[in-house]
Amino acid sequence: MAKALTADDPEQVGPYRITGRLGVGGMGRVYLAASPGGRQVAVKVIRPELADEPGFRERFAREASAAQAVSGAFTAAVVGVDADGEAPWLATLYVPGLSLAEAVGQHGTLPERSVYALGAGLAEALQAIHAAGLIHRDLKPSNVLLAPDGPRVIDFGIAMEAGADALTSTGLIIGTPGFMAPEQFTRRTVGPAADVFCLGAVLAFAAGGHGPFGTGSAHAMGYRVVHEEPDLAGLPVRVRDIVARCLAKDPDVRPTVPQLLHELAVLVAAGPQPGPDAAATTVVTADDRARTLALALGQSPWLPSPLAAAVGRVDHSVTAPADPRPAAPVDPRVVPPEPKPNSEPRSEPEPTPEPKPTPEPEPAPAGPEPVPAAPRPARPAPAAVPARPPSWARKHRTKMLIGGLVAAAVASLTPLANDAISGRNNTDEPNFKNPGAQASGSGTPDDSGALSFAPVCDDSGQSLVASGSSVQQSAMDIWIKNYTADCPDTQITYTPSGSGGGVSDFVRGLTAFSGSDTALKPAEVEQSRSVCQGGGRGINLPMLGSPVALVHNLPGVDDLVLDAPAAAKIYAGKITRWNDAAIRELNPDVDLPATSIQALHRSSASGVNQTLSRYLSATAGPDDWPYTPGADWLAPGGVGVQTSSAVVEQLKQVDGSIGYVELTYAISGGLDTVSLRTGAAQPVEPAMDSASQGIAASRVVGTGKDLALDLDYTTSAEGAYPLLLVTYEIVCDKGNLPGTLGALKSFLTYTAGEEGQRAVRDMGYAPLPAELAARVRETVRTIA
Repeated sequence: MAKALTADDPEQVGPYRITGRLGVGGMGRVYLAASPGGRQVAVKVIRPELADEPGFRERFAREASAAQAVSGAFTAAVVGVDADGEAPWLATLYVPGLSLAEAVGQHGTLPERSVYALGAGLAEALQAIHAAGLIHRDLKPSNVLLAPDGPRVIDFGIAMEAGADALTSTGLIIGTPGFMAPEQFTRRTVGPAADVFCLGAVLAFAAGGHGPFGTGSAHAMGYRVVHEEPDLAGLPVRVRDIVARCLAKDPDVRPTVPQLLHELAVLVAAGPQPGPDAAATTVVTADDRARTLALALGQSPWLPSPLAAAVGRVDHSVTAPADPRPAAPVDPRVVPPEPKPNSEPRSEPEPTPEPKPTPEPEPAPAGPEPVPAAPRPARPAPAAVPARPPSWARKHRTKMLIGGLVAAAVASLTPLANDAISGRNNTDEPNFKNPGAQASGSGTPDDSGALSFAPVCDDSGQSLVASGSSVQQSAMDIWIKNYTADCPDTQITYTPSGSGGGVSDFVRGLTAFSGSDTALKPAEVEQSRSVCQGGGRGINLPMLGSPVALVHNLPGVDDLVLDAPAAAKIYAGKITRWNDAAIRELNPDVDLPATSIQALHRSSASGVNQTLSRYLSATAGPDDWPYTPGADWLAPGGVGVQTSSAVVEQLKQVDGSIGYVELTYAISGGLDTVSLRTGAAQPVEPAMDSASQGIAASRVVGTGKDLALDLDYTTSAEGAYPLLLVTYEIVCDKGNLPGTLGALKSFLTYTAGEEGQRAVRDMGYAPLPAELAARVRETVRTIA
């Protein structure tokens, strides 16, 4: 149901009288309204900050005009638009009903004939959308409404004209992972075939209760969409055949929308239990399309009775209480709470609902005295690392036995590590051992007397939107999950758009903070001054380390040691076989085969390329590694692979191969890793604690509040792993948006705290050394 209006909501938008608030989307607020003749409509009011972007109004007007041309029985028609007003808006007919996501969550999967009817209606809607020159791009269960007279496709928020630029920011993945076509992830041309892929995923959800590519991070689902086959187990045979053809990786192999509409109309006409050859033997007549259209006229029952009854009972009257809290200023760096189910146009991703969830209780009316919050339940432990193969277990059996003890002592790294940080610190900055640094955080003593940094929540209802490094995405997922479990009033959204995309979003004022695998460049710092108010600038806050592991597939060899010169010669093509004298000298007790070496490298620009090339440049010498460090791979030879996930898969298939990936990928892929000879007494394995000590060998080179690090790739400190990258969170030293500052400081204090750092350790990330983490918290405390 719609929420009552608050003081900052408009009473009138264009000719429409606003009667309630339906929700908030990425582009603006959505209201329930009444037309002059009394017809209910949904009005989306665009955020003023978006409207002020160069070229926005022109593109908005062009796309809205195209959307107005969409006329179909199964779409929510655009009935009004104003691209020139102070706040642009777009109005569509309001459709009462349950979303497909709600329907499956509350009532289970749809029967086979209902799936055909659903598909026919959606295909007809897409045909109307495409005929208007648009591509929807975000067809998903929450954007499909089930009404008594048929399904409706809603939310043209990210629809685009075929061949035109989208309204959304460059570099972002547009759509909902798991319901997107492969070409949307790989930046290929997106055409009508992409909507066919989305339609297939929606039908799989309707018939099977889950998306065909599972759940998880955007990165994981994107990889499955591009490289793996969908999970269609349990679908009826006919439905599975249709869905499989829609989900073909090659857009040219998928059926066209008219072909789908033709086939599904026949299946609807064939009755509840069409035979296996119905589509081939039924004679298609001019009435077939009319039978499909009959759904919109209510002449053909298309939903099972219990669900049809629930759809008919949907009440969208304005009875929900308004949020008593004053609304924060609308800003593109703020993502307000997700709209309630049934609200009209929205395009934000949302999790797949569990079947038949327990309904949430209605919120209690606001009273004069606040009601104390009930104690929060204990938070579940972070997800366990996937099981590793026996060879890995044998190699690391000692570490596995003491892992629990190490995890409990992450914040108490050796005095040598802490001294390495403090002794090499920039003299313009406070020493890491500043007594005030620890006390200034949000930590409180636990029973043992150690500081515990559980969140100190910001209860103002502020929300954060961020983007950037995909390396830290899994860490960010668990941080957001844990933080919001303790602080439910704050909503945080992180988009893994890559380090470059995150920095670009931040310096354009589109995000509250960004994640980057490299520190801001001087030019980017200057750009940040335009969005950091009051003379502020962007600063780098180190938040976690990611060891980069050399990984290999050498049957019979579990423990392999290399040094920088040997690794450089392998990747420069100077060492081509595993029994080369240089490798034998480093592994005197290992029976090395004469197998040819296949060196895998990242063909796309990446932080791991930069990390490995910086390490080799610093440690192998110019004769063995003459290539300039950078995100692009410059060395000749070897085999280029696009992503770290692809490196893992390729390496598993090729005996004698070697590659390099973030340690999180090595762990989840069950790969054997290479220990590095660094000059220490013993070779150093890539691990969380050894990488933390590698960070401890670094020094701060930033000035003022900037904590950019100079990593020491040449360190020979005992137990310090040097081949690593550090991910920064980028914020303003001052001039952060007031509407995000409280939540920003609270969240980043948590991520740099003991609890936040401990939460990501078992995921393959390196926690910050305790003294550096304390300094990050102190800096966060002082940002304004």
